[in-house]
Amino acid sequence: MSYAIVAGAVVSVALASGCSSSTTSAPPAATSPASQATGTTTAPAPSTTSASPGVAATGKLTGAAATALAAKAIANTRAASSVHVAGQSTSTSATKGQAVSFNLLLVKNQGCSGTISVSKTETFKIVQTGGFIWLMPSAAFYESLHLSKQAMALVADKYIKVKASDKQVANLATVCTFNGLFSSLPKPSGHNFTAVPVTYQGAPAYQITQSGKPGIATVSNVATPLLLKITAPQVGSGSITFGDYNSAKTITAPSAAESIDGSQLGI
Repeated sequence: MSYAIVAGAVVSVALASGCSSSTTSAPPAATSPASQATGTTTAPAPSTTSASPGVAATGKLTGAAATALAAKAIANTRAASSVHVAGQSTSTSATKGQAVSFNLLLVKNQGCSGTISVSKTETFKIVQTGGFIWLMPSAAFYESLHLSKQAMALVADKYIKVKASDKQVANLATVCTFNGLFSSLPKPSGHNFTAVPVTYQGAPAYQITQSGKPGIATVSNVATPLLLKITAPQVGSGSITFGDYNSAKTITAPSAAESIDGSQLGI
């Protein structure tokens, strides 16, 4: 399993789902950020209005109002200083159906930290900041690479430090930035969006769909809406949850004692 393939599976969920769907059924549960409780989504029988969304609005939005809400939520998400993202994807040709899950803290202009898993046991911790990426694969991940005992002893409980520009990890560096994860989200346009008021984790929210396209976006129903969850049924029911906005300011790199230079491993 190459890091480029893993990164592709992670980012595909975010970029393929956008804010579009042809259905308003509740999406499957996603892996939640560590500090965010798992929530439920219930859709009441809504009324219809074309007015602009307000705080805790109760009416269904259509046309320009729904499009504006989707666009505003995406713009606000991109403008945040930090966010926790967590999710899963299971059907990309690159991963041959393998489940990929991730839980990452992204801090704008800093980088990210968290974990990515390609199976129940094959996982790795990741830290990206200051032009470098630190990776700490699990023992099971190393075993899948068939490393020698000498190599295993060298990397045990150590982060592998690699330049973020290295072609072997460049896609992971992209996943670990706001621009990389969010820049390709489409800018909603047109009048075929619908926003249905729902309850998400006990708070007012909207589920936004686009006629004729799969995918659901859940956004907070407040004056400054933010993305809460997006799903991409066409990508193996992949989904991403968002939380803990603007809660972090820095990413701390592993120390030299906790790290080994990737060049010692031929990386």
